[in-house]
Amino acid sequence: RQRQALQGSARTCKTRRRSQLQSATANYRAATQELELTNKELALRPYIELQITDQKLQKREIAVTNKEKELRDIQADIRRREDLLQLHATELEECKLRQDQIHTAQDEREKNLQEIEQEAASL
Repeated sequence: RQRQALQGSARTCKTRRRSQLQSATANYRAATQELELTNKELALRPYIELQITDQKLQKREIAVTNKEKELRDIQADIRRREDLLQLHATELEECKLRQDQIHTAQDEREKNLQEIEQEAASL
């Protein structure tokens, strides 16, 4: 009887040990899978960070391109306004020249009129 009791106790102990070993194996496998996943995440992190940085750079490049276009548009507008201003300045100079010619012609007519009046008065 004592022998049977010892054998039963040994079986129980083996079963408990087997269960503990299976549980430890399952925990080890789960930890190993988690570690592999963490290693993959760590391996991918620089790639993901690089993609994020690349996206930020692309957005900045688009913003710079838009600002460059805006600057070109402003420069073109300035050139148009300068051309228009130059045209107005030329027209103003032409008007001044005509005005001077008109004044010269008026002065000439007044001089001629005075000469005629002086000749008429001397007759």
